[in-house]
Amino acid sequence: MSLSTQNPEHAAKREPYPLKDGDVVRRGDLFFDGTEYHTMDNAGKVLGVICFGKPIKKPGAWFRPLVSNIDLHCHTTASDGTFSPEEFILEAKRLGVTTVAITDHDTLDGIQEAVDAGEKAGVRVIPGVELSAEFSGGRVHVLGYHIDYTDPTLVGTLAEMANERKERIPKVVKALQGIGFKITEEDVAKHVGNAGSPGRPHVASALVEKGYYPSIKAAMDGGVLSDGQPGDIPRKKLSPIECVQLIANAGGIPVLAHPYQTKLDDAALDKFVGELSEWGLAGIETYYSEHTPEMTAKYQKLAAAWHLIETGGSDWHGTVKPGIELGRGRGGLDVPIACVTALDKIKADSSQLHCNSLAGVSCSCPKEQVRDSPKSY
Repeated sequence: MSLSTQNPEHAAKREPYPLKDGDVVRRGDLFFDGTEYHTMDNAGKVLGVICFGKPIKKPGAWFRPLVSNIDLHCHTTASDGTFSPEEFILEAKRLGVTTVAITDHDTLDGIQEAVDAGEKAGVRVIPGVELSAEFSGGRVHVLGYHIDYTDPTLVGTLAEMANERKERIPKVVKALQGIGFKITEEDVAKHVGNAGSPGRPHVASALVEKGYYPSIKAAMDGGVLSDGQPGDIPRKKLSPIECVQLIANAGGIPVLAHPYQTKLDDAALDKFVGELSEWGLAGIETYYSEHTPEMTAKYQKLAAAWHLIETGGSDWHGTVKPGIELGRGRGGLDVPIACVTALDKIKADSSQLHCNSLAGVSCSCPKEQVRDSPKSY
């Protein structure tokens, strides 16, 4: 059910609204047994019965909290998701998600297909990317929104990174074979499919299929593919500042993804964000599937302190992350429309400045400065 079809009384009071016969149960929906409300667990069950993804059969018993139906962090088969770009858009349409951003890891390959599918389905698609970076403290991801996905420098840089990823896979497989894992390059290739950016998740999928781990997360977080383990074969990565500049130079809006994954304490994170903002960081992903309300509030304060916008998304990957639903995360995700408005405003303002520049119109904005290569982060 879209926002436009909700009862105005419920919308005005920000109350859950009743679902009708045939609507599909989503994470975060509430079941009323006549006495009290029940929420869904991570397995998609309510009162021991699997309800997630099932059509409503008891009108009046199911309710949905008022949400914005926006998801600005989504992955497809172009990287490590399980839905093709077109299938991703059709899933968004099915679930009533009206605005999405396609943000595949280090690749632009799925954007055009998603944009075309979005135009047909009536789902707005913001072209994006999620770049991987390393710094002295570890790993970090930088999201890019409203990017020009035909930009030669961006396209060329990501092509080089994709080649490095492909060359790394045989090295990872050989390392795992050396410690007794019965896995081949062909096993991994089955999970890569048409992905333009093969990586650890595809190796992890092969290990899960072989029965070595119960889940991809187990293989990558604490398993043989985690940091410092035999399957962690290093490759060249961009620095966070290089990611920010690459996105900005492609007309995009750089945003720090899921900041808790930097594993920096509050003081170090503040310093990190401050330096990135000097190089063009425009926002922080404050709304995220794994963020508690306290974490969201903390990152909102951090964004305000550095005059950055807020964005949010589920980090949806399809069936590879069964606990994460598109548009709802683990059930409580609600990305405000203000996040989209802020991105659109930055894009519009930058486009106007570009047009003024081409027309010879002067402006009082400071000129871009050419800097030396960063020595930190």
